[in-house]
Amino acid sequence: MILRTGALGAILMLAAISSHAQELAPLMVEASQALARKDYAVAADLYTQALALDARNVEATYNRAVCWLTLGDQDRALDGLTASIALAPEYPAAYLNRGSIRANKKDLPAALEDFTRAITLDSLSMPAYYMRGQVMLQMGRLPESVVDLRRAYALGGASERGENIARLLAAIGFAPASGESATFTDDRNAISLSLPKEWFRRSSDDDKTLNMFVSEQKVSTETDMFLVGATIHRIRRMSLSFENIQKDGAWLAGFWSGALEEEGGKLHAYRVVSSEKISVGSYVGIVRLVELRQSPEAHAVRMYEVIVGGDDEIVTVNLEAPAILFDEYDRIFKRALGSLVIEADK
Repeated sequence: MILRTGALGAILMLAAISSHAQELAPLMVEASQALARKDYAVAADLYTQALALDARNVEATYNRAVCWLTLGDQDRALDGLTASIALAPEYPAAYLNRGSIRANKKDLPAALEDFTRAITLDSLSMPAYYMRGQVMLQMGRLPESVVDLRRAYALGGASERGENIARLLAAIGFAPASGESATFTDDRNAISLSLPKEWFRRSSDDDKTLNMFVSEQKVSTETDMFLVGATIHRIRRMSLSFENIQKDGAWLAGFWSGALEEEGGKLHAYRVVSSEKISVGSYVGIVRLVELRQSPEAHAVRMYEVIVGGDDEIVTVNLEAPAILFDEYDRIFKRALGSLVIEADK
């Protein structure tokens, strides 16, 4: 029997593949054993030998990169993880590890992209939310960072990582609340509302105005990026009666715009989501859910805006949070509105 050249070549190739497979299997077993006993240098060398036999072996490519990462060779680990992703683009752990290297190298946009991809592939990945939250914090994207860190905390539960996340949230002024409430009041004990007891307080007053500011974010770490909290203003000696103010829709619509313009700013966008009448004791007025943006670059803010009053004063209560965080605070804010007490001006 005479074999044609092509057939002979195919047989020889199959024999070589079979031989490689026979050599590869014990190498992979030995490498896995070295990895299990944390002998990373030996494991990396064995995986390199395995890849010489099968350059597209995903397990060897990924595990060798992890060995390099553990040994502190970030550059080789980065290349190895990129090669692993090229071979198996649906494996979330590879993006997670590559993202951590990129974050260490301060390539934050690339790290953010990797962590986001890991979350897309595994929406319950606590490490991915935790690390993406840290990256967003470094990038100054505080509201998004808080969302991710709280998600990671919820997924982490009672664990060492969970405790670390709680400490980080506390350090930036957003510690997980216990659920217990406290009554906050202004300096004259005339206006009060119920908020989580962990929140903080700053208040001041003068002849014409009572101000109270209560925030989940510590005043010492306050930024002008956004606030989460409650603000009360009591404005006396109004030149316009509240009855007329209620009839003047333009005045109400321009309330915050005018305040910003007085400070040299200009409201970029303002939208009323919902509106209804409200009464607090002898005070009557409206409560609106509004969304506003102070500048094109600013975070959108959602706010319960209460405006109530009498003949010569108005009281405003604002409960605000970034739009991206608002759903987390909606229950707290609604409870606070139900607890609001305003004593008539004496």
